[in-house]
Amino acid sequence: MLFLASIVFVALFYVLPGAWALDLFTQIGAPRIQIVAHVLFLALMGCVYLLLILVLRVGKFGYEELLMAPGKKCQVLKAFLSVRGCRWLNFAGLAAVTSGVALFALRLSLPYQFWPLYAAIILGFVDILHRDQLVDWADDLPNPRMPEDQKDQHRKEPADTVITQSYEWAPMGESETGGPSWGREEFSFSRAVYEEAAGRKRFDRNPSGYARYVTDGTVADIQAVAWFFRSRSEGSDDAPRNFTPLQEMADVVGLVRSIAYEHDDVTHDTSDYADFPIELMVEKQGDCEDHAILAASLLHLLGHQIGMFLLDLKDSGHLALAYHDPDVTGTFTITGKDGKIYNYVETIPCGGDQRLGDIPEAFLKELRKATLIRLQA
Repeated sequence: MLFLASIVFVALFYVLPGAWALDLFTQIGAPRIQIVAHVLFLALMGCVYLLLILVLRVGKFGYEELLMAPGKKCQVLKAFLSVRGCRWLNFAGLAAVTSGVALFALRLSLPYQFWPLYAAIILGFVDILHRDQLVDWADDLPNPRMPEDQKDQHRKEPADTVITQSYEWAPMGESETGGPSWGREEFSFSRAVYEEAAGRKRFDRNPSGYARYVTDGTVADIQAVAWFFRSRSEGSDDAPRNFTPLQEMADVVGLVRSIAYEHDDVTHDTSDYADFPIELMVEKQGDCEDHAILAASLLHLLGHQIGMFLLDLKDSGHLALAYHDPDVTGTFTITGKDGKIYNYVETIPCGGDQRLGDIPEAFLKELRKATLIRLQA
């Protein structure tokens, strides 16, 4: 908060002619109230700085509302207000500081009008020192939430009891398969477990129901798929990959996006059906909720901090992955009750330019409300 207040303070008084105007005011007003001009100047500057902190703290609540506001214009404004969107202000502040240093060097003294400038800069940098770096890539993969006895992908069961599906995908962020990290694999699934899942009663289509599809759908076959991704992230002794958590997430999302999108009335002859993860892996087609549930299930097993976005659109609804990374914040996010920021991640087939925190423009135009579905660790 101090860093942001310092930026606004410097811009207000030393990029804009605020300091000059205040100094002129104190030169005129100080004699009338019998106070030394520079004392009044510094006192007023301090009051303004404290007022900025108060205004920014109050404005924080409005900003959090902005994060969830529908419409493209609101998201553009959010991007502008972010640290990355205010790069121009950093350059302006640097120019102001350079001018002050030059003046100090020429006059061999520091005018009192510039004391608040350097005080604000020092406070801002002190605040930064107490914060994590903006981008500090986490190297260690999270601990999996599954036993290691499901690592073996190769079944020794009769062929008629196993369903095998081939997959080929590019990790999220790569435009097409064939790149250095693209994937290709055959996954085997127990026919009996698949048929059992297909015959289960469907949960309610609400936040708690969607969460149950994720947690109740982590059968052994899905755990084996998750272990495949962990092995792929780590590589081998001869060819280590050393994926970061973000790279592992992008790899999983790439596989899920490779699955065809199809409406429930085509796949299940009904408009109200959500797949368990094994159903989508076997059938290789499903709608948005099926894709989001599968991605959430795999990443949850792998130990990532995830949830799901439930979007209330003008004429429909949509489900997508919610992903928390302590060092990276995208454009479209939700702050959960745990205080963590969750990024929107699209899981249905889409262009390679849909990355962490990006939401399709069509959804923004129709968005009425977004709800975060958190999963228990």
